[in-house]
Amino acid sequence: MIQRGRWHPHSRRPIPALASLLALALLLGSCSTSRKAILLTDSPEILLAVELFNSTHDSFLIEASYAENIANSLARAEGGKDGLPSIVIGRGLNGAALSDRFISLDHLLGGLGTDRTAFYPALLAAGRRGPDQILLPVSFNALLVLASRGGERDREAFLPPGPIASISDLKSASLRFSSLPENSSARGFSPRWPDRDMLFQWSRLSGVAFREGQERKVLAWNADALEGFISSLKELVSSVSGSIDAEDAFAFKYLRAPGYKNVESGRILFAAMASGDYFLLPPLERARFAFRYFGGEGKIPILETALFAGIPRGSRGRAAAEKFLRWFFNPETHEALLRRSRDVRAFESSFGIAGGFSSLVEVTESIMPKYYSDLSGMLPPKESLVPAEALPPSWKRIKEELVLPWLSDPKGGAKEFGEALGAYLDKNPEVRK
Repeated sequence: MIQRGRWHPHSRRPIPALASLLALALLLGSCSTSRKAILLTDSPEILLAVELFNSTHDSFLIEASYAENIANSLARAEGGKDGLPSIVIGRGLNGAALSDRFISLDHLLGGLGTDRTAFYPALLAAGRRGPDQILLPVSFNALLVLASRGGERDREAFLPPGPIASISDLKSASLRFSSLPENSSARGFSPRWPDRDMLFQWSRLSGVAFREGQERKVLAWNADALEGFISSLKELVSSVSGSIDAEDAFAFKYLRAPGYKNVESGRILFAAMASGDYFLLPPLERARFAFRYFGGEGKIPILETALFAGIPRGSRGRAAAEKFLRWFFNPETHEALLRRSRDVRAFESSFGIAGGFSSLVEVTESIMPKYYSDLSGMLPPKESLVPAEALPPSWKRIKEELVLPWLSDPKGGAKEFGEALGAYLDKNPEVRK
């Protein structure tokens, strides 16, 4: 359900620093205006942009609304139960179920104060449907590989020299690490712990391509690539840890803290962490780690949480919606948002632009390092970014309840995965919607 003017109590995480901004947004929402737009989002961090826009534009007003599931909210709105929002900013907008619900934004790209070349090209391409640019990228995150730095447990030398760390890099480093006598009670790494999302990102790099299925199939994938991935995983576990059982026993005994804490204590060599979570750590704590972007063969998979913006067909408030987007997709605006985030201490609960790296290359490469000094010399190469495939609306649940557990301990191959998915859908029929 669309909840207008307030955030749903079960939003992804509390953002105390933005509470005062919500009060201001509500106050502004009571003002009369002939040019108002309703912005629907599943990202509370967007509230900062709404507040800044409203405070600097007398003739337009953006009223913020929150929805846990944007696809369901748009379906309700089109059914006449709620009014269509003027702007949508959220995750998972590029699926087939929503792609025909947004207008083309090509007419805006020449008038944004920037042009197509200002965006990361792969991200911009992910918002295209046929000849039309229906979505504009807002922000993105990547998976980082952490190693301890400084003191007696300085292990930065085990990371590869470039900005990207591949499975092959991590495997060879782990074998060297485990062969040292002083590390007899420690382990190198496993993509199965302590953050299993590395498993999924590795599967993407392997070509498995989990994606939105057609009609009632919900999920599709490359069967041959999945077979190859399973073989590679088993070979990796065997060479680095001995067996899945040995890995699980070590994790049960020792890995009860967050992954980065296990790295800091010296119990493991590497851990994976989403960039949006890593940069919420206090600067002094981040200084204890060196990081690389998880990837391979010059590619860095962008996490599925990338934010996109679109304008629904048939919605009202088009003038205010387009005014907001023209204002938002400007490097000066993003820098103003970073300053505002710092001033209201939103950096403590939200990384960068709306929780991630800016979709504007200039902002991420030239402006964000001013606010996050550890990004200097460690920016994601723009030609390396690979957006996630279009995924089903219930992907977050399917991933957590089925995909990651199954990949962590595969019972067979692609055929068996298909059977496991079928059994899961039979048990949870609501996921098909």
